[in-house]
Amino acid sequence: MTYKTAKLENWQWAKEIRLKHYKKLMSARENGTPIVAASGHGPWSVVAGIGDFAALCGEPWSGSTGYYPDLSLACAEAAEARGYGRDVCGYMKLYFGSMFLNKGPFGEFPKPDLVFQSLDCDLEPHWYNIVGKELNVPVYFVEIGTDFNHLKPREASIQYLVDGYLRGIEWLEQKTGKRYSDELLIQAVTNNWESRRLWTEVCEMQKAIPAPLDIKSMFTLFIPAEINPHEAESVAFYKALKDEVKHRVDNQIAAVPGERCRIIHDSVPPWYALHIFRYMEEYGVVAIGGSYVFTLSGSWVEGEDGHLKPMTSIPGVHIPPRNREEALRIQAWIDMSVVRPVSSMDSAIFIWKSLVKDWKCQGAVFHVNRGCILMGYGMVEGSRALRAEGFPTMVYEASHVDKRDWNESDVRDRIDSFMESLGLKRVTT
Repeated sequence: MTYKTAKLENWQWAKEIRLKHYKKLMSARENGTPIVAASGHGPWSVVAGIGDFAALCGEPWSGSTGYYPDLSLACAEAAEARGYGRDVCGYMKLYFGSMFLNKGPFGEFPKPDLVFQSLDCDLEPHWYNIVGKELNVPVYFVEIGTDFNHLKPREASIQYLVDGYLRGIEWLEQKTGKRYSDELLIQAVTNNWESRRLWTEVCEMQKAIPAPLDIKSMFTLFIPAEINPHEAESVAFYKALKDEVKHRVDNQIAAVPGERCRIIHDSVPPWYALHIFRYMEEYGVVAIGGSYVFTLSGSWVEGEDGHLKPMTSIPGVHIPPRNREEALRIQAWIDMSVVRPVSSMDSAIFIWKSLVKDWKCQGAVFHVNRGCILMGYGMVEGSRALRAEGFPTMVYEASHVDKRDWNESDVRDRIDSFMESLGLKRVTT
């Protein structure tokens, strides 16, 4: 069966939001706008209380750097020349190289005025301490505690984050000399919640057959909820995207018109080799998503009934929040929802099983990412767990940003063998 397909109208809007973000970042110095550095899903809503700022998002900056092979190699070699080996975080290494060379995908490296970071990875304290020392800028950390409770975070974990952000607000006022605005915080947190809630609903609509979106498109569509979740335009974008995806579902408009088989893909993809998803489509296979693209910008709960569900409310708070403490509690829940998928082996396997079963998939592909130990966590064990329940899986090794770790012929051979295990033959040549 061949389904009808159509261009995704909101695709261009997602690209425009990203472009606007980088234009603001690259012109911030001349416009007198403070630059704040953090990870891609940093606590931007909390920073918003100081007023206007430009966000230097670590992983997205490095991902954009990794898109350009010559620049990526130059940055990797610059970091390696300073003692950072091939086995360290690929994003961190490209970020460091860009910083050392003062060169990036959009021009010079935008030196931040301060770092305000929520830590959800063991390498991030090192990453941003080096940024602080190298560029002589102040650094503040809030640690997102991994409490190994994959059903919901413990109250102590939420309160720990809230207390850290309360201290961080005082630090922001001290370092910037600006009076903190709870009104701006509340609006930013409300937008953040809405952006992520709407993206979660879009991801849930991927359960439809045929799938309205493919994972390659989703890698662009989830970016506003990473770099600008606190802004009103992101909320407007996701409302429009949700309406469009619902229209596609209602009218059986497919991302892959020849959809015959559905899979999940985890973790971070090799950004320079997204064509592998087009190669899979030649077999009639659509990658409907995965925990990386679903949960990094989404808000989910893992239900007692064994199913992954959209988070529709947060215990103990109003939305919109009524005060500073409620706003920070929402931010804390968002932070914990990002780290829970990789907080334990049980949590990761729980989510992969739910995604395969509830999103009506026939198999799974796992990228054991040499450039990100955290996101490569549990991939082999996840593959075994799914195989034990009768789902074919494929595992390949590469790096998300270092093309030197890419073996095109090996990955294609693995895809071909995987498709054979699914009983599929190429439908195009």
